[in-house]
Amino acid sequence: MARVLLVQPPHRDTFGYSMPPLGPLHLGASARAAGHEADFLDLALLIRRGDLPSGPDLLDRCADAILERGPDVLGLTSMLSSLPAALLLAEKVRKRRPGLPVVLGGQGPETVEEEVIERYPSVDVVAVGEADRTLTDLLDVWDCPEAWGAVPGVVVRAGPRHGGGLDAHGLPTGPALRTEARPLVADLDEVCSPAWDLAESPRAYAEAAGEEAALFPIDLGRGCSHACSFCTTPVFWGRRARHLSAARAADELDRLAALGDIDCVYVTHDLFTFDRQRVLEICAEKQRRGNRLAWECRTRLDLVDEDLLATMAAAGCRRILYGVESIVPRQLLAMAKGGRQQGMDEDAVIAVLESAQRAGVASIVGTMTGLPGETRAELDRNLAFMARAARIDGVSLSMHWWNVTPGNGRAAEVPGGVHLVPGVSADLVRGFDIPAGQTDPETADLIAADETVFGAFRVHLPLDEHGRPADPTTLYRRSRNAHLLLEVFPRTFAHVARTGSIADTLDTFLRHACALDLPGAGNTDLAEPSVLTREGAVTRFAAWCTDTDADLALLARYEARLASTATTSLERFPADPRSLFAEGTGDTTDLTTPTPTPTDILFVRRGDSVQATALSPFLADVAEGLDGDELRRRWPDADDDTLRDAHALLQRLAT
Repeated sequence: MARVLLVQPPHRDTFGYSMPPLGPLHLGASARAAGHEADFLDLALLIRRGDLPSGPDLLDRCADAILERGPDVLGLTSMLSSLPAALLLAEKVRKRRPGLPVVLGGQGPETVEEEVIERYPSVDVVAVGEADRTLTDLLDVWDCPEAWGAVPGVVVRAGPRHGGGLDAHGLPTGPALRTEARPLVADLDEVCSPAWDLAESPRAYAEAAGEEAALFPIDLGRGCSHACSFCTTPVFWGRRARHLSAARAADELDRLAALGDIDCVYVTHDLFTFDRQRVLEICAEKQRRGNRLAWECRTRLDLVDEDLLATMAAAGCRRILYGVESIVPRQLLAMAKGGRQQGMDEDAVIAVLESAQRAGVASIVGTMTGLPGETRAELDRNLAFMARAARIDGVSLSMHWWNVTPGNGRAAEVPGGVHLVPGVSADLVRGFDIPAGQTDPETADLIAADETVFGAFRVHLPLDEHGRPADPTTLYRRSRNAHLLLEVFPRTFAHVARTGSIADTLDTFLRHACALDLPGAGNTDLAEPSVLTREGAVTRFAAWCTDTDADLALLARYEARLASTATTSLERFPADPRSLFAEGTGDTTDLTTPTPTPTDILFVRRGDSVQATALSPFLADVAEGLDGDELRRRWPDADDDTLRDAHALLQRLAT
């Protein structure tokens, strides 16, 4: 029997919430089922709540925390972002306990397993892909390193049996040896449920994130059958998508509900609706059991329909992330976004988002910038689409910088190659710098010295028509901020698109705003350099527009008010901003006249949205709270009945 400690390496939470990783908890349950002892240490959580202060000795403190648990085997899970920390942490642990076997898994070392083994002697084994059964096989022979090379699904160092040797501690010292591939688990119902008792409670994660309740993950399926050029999921899961059975999925949902203090469940499956019938069955079983947990998931636009969305909503689905990437057919073909480029144009994408809105399911629209060969016109087309989508209630935006990773193997195919740019990182490695924007010299040197293992830390700079690479800082700022600005100011940018370039406007503003040393731009405890906070984006962009164009300034001021209204408020505009877009101005009742110039607008927050209503001058004066004498002086024809009706109308508008 072995005592295995499964560790999430230190990294910075970049999503604004905190939740435990599912992989180690599945592995811990599998280890227990095979008769071993399992423990789990979430170093990212300890950093988030301040138990491990960031600083030059952070990794030493992490190593101390690991060794205090006294494991027989150390298992490190790694994302791309935490791979440098995982390798450095393995080295520090190995110096303190030279004979401790170290196993590395997760998507961080994907497709570079041999390079990790050959270049980083503190790692003894790299698990390849799905490791539920791989880990238990390793634990069964943990004290016989010569037997590791007989375990399927790993890369190890060759011992004497395979032409290598052993060091003073009995650990293999030969070249990298890849064992036979391990087939995927055919029936996911056979995989052990996550050992939730190994992790801290949802309440602990919620408090670390500053939330009332937690967002917790759930594994209802794995994999994706597509092969988009920017994604490593098909490589890791063997380009195959699988679901749990409806009964087992409902069991897992019930187990999470029993934990308490969970606001929403995050379905980790990359392509949740690939099997429409199975999703319908899962939803039906969840409802039959009376499980009321809210949940969100990820899928493709071409794998949902109105009836499916309505069923998912009735079963508690709150939000869906769609990987739209682009609405330019040429770009979709270049990304191998199979199926989308045939017949699903911008109007069809909007139709899906509107179907989700009618069903009561919010949508996250994921797009990309910086694709190889991307023209300014294509970029503007995608940005204009984002502005259009953002005007649909319940739609939020997400923008990513297209890039290569070791896992998708595209670095050699990209014109101009990839580049390591200090202070600029690609999306998939966000959070490796602790604190934000600060990379310790040891980590920076490690990343710089190994362009193969740390290929994901290099960025692609698309070439213009003259063969000149794009400015990385501009791409970085755009990918980190454009989605927020377009989400808050969709009408303003739609107006920009009629007369100019959205990309030019965005890039010019961000160059101005991110250079200012004022609150709202730059770092918060969760943000990165050159990332505006929501408040900073709203305030600065509205102010910046006042120095450009009168119509632009009017729209920006209006949308800034929509974004910032917390309670009912009244504001006067020099003209009706709604006349600049196609929502009309019409009368509210007989008490409102056709809206004049200037225009008084009542803003009323209702949940996540704000309703804006143009008021007549009389209603605006009543809403402003003028006393009776002043009202009668201004409006001598308004009798008591008119005043009573005005108050009643305003009450209806405000509730």
